[in-house]
Amino acid sequence: MTHLNNWIFNFMLYSLEYSGTKDTAKYLDDNKLNFSSDVGYFPGGHKSIKELIRYISRNYLESVDANKISKELLVKSGVLYKNKDSLYYSPLEERIIFPVRNKCDSIYKFKGIVFRENDERAKEYITKDLNNEK
Repeated sequence: MTHLNNWIFNFMLYSLEYSGTKDTAKYLDDNKLNFSSDVGYFPGGHKSIKELIRYISRNYLESVDANKISKELLVKSGVLYKNKDSLYYSPLEERIIFPVRNKCDSIYKFKGIVFRENDERAKEYITKDLNNEK
């Protein structure tokens, strides 16, 4: 799962650079962060989830069969959840994303923070341990 976590974060770095908003740029500037910092962005929504799956499939082929990249795998990774109506969503949606690394420098969690003043969700969200295979 560790390599998958890196590809997920690479997508979030890509998303920050190419689909970040004026709000994200202002947050990064105010906090003295930039695109080269270890920070990403997950736009969220159905389109973004499909783009994430496509991105991982294109770039992650050496390690995993592209057909196995699915929403279920992203649920297992902790990036997506499935609600009682079988709809997928991400608590990381519309947040600035920071990877949480272990002593070996592998990503094992993601921390997402809200950056818009009127966002009423919890300021911080931390995923479960992404390497937990339960």
